[in-house]
Amino acid sequence: NGRMAASDTGELQITNYGISGIPVFQVSRYISRALYEKQNAQVMIDFLPELEEASLRELFSKKLQHLSENQKAKTEDLLTGILHTKLIPEILRISGIRFSAKLNMIKGAELTRLCEVIKSCRLNISDTNGFDNAQVSAGGVSLKEVDMETMQSCITKDLYLAGELLDVDGICGGYNLQWAWATGYLAGKHAASDL
Repeated sequence: NGRMAASDTGELQITNYGISGIPVFQVSRYISRALYEKQNAQVMIDFLPELEEASLRELFSKKLQHLSENQKAKTEDLLTGILHTKLIPEILRISGIRFSAKLNMIKGAELTRLCEVIKSCRLNISDTNGFDNAQVSAGGVSLKEVDMETMQSCITKDLYLAGELLDVDGICGGYNLQWAWATGYLAGKHAASDL
């Protein structure tokens, strides 16, 4: 719906199936929900968050000037040393700049577009990596239906619930494991005392 649901900063991994890494895990619950609700889901990636767009443009302008002395310089040479070599062809493609074209093809408009893509690359998300590859699951039994002191179901007597059976999912950092251990301990302790 055009609003930003979440943001995170950290190391991004580009994989054979899409994007991954801690920032992706942190925002994936929002993406998953949007996809489940048949909404469009999009991410915006800043590949060089330590540089302002104006500074990046200045860096490229200086590098263009330096590389212009080399008649064999190609478009990818502009990004070499700034972005990972495996990322360069895709950034150029999204920017509308042909990979391995002569460097003199990059003018003001192309340079502006290249900087925009590097600083705010928008990607449409079509799917998650599926339940079998999930690190955490969202959803489950509502906490309103559980006695939080014993972890016993308020609906079904002698049914004790813990961990990801409950509608709780935390951010990365061990919170989901701690939730599973703590609720598992409570559920086990109280289930055993009911025997």
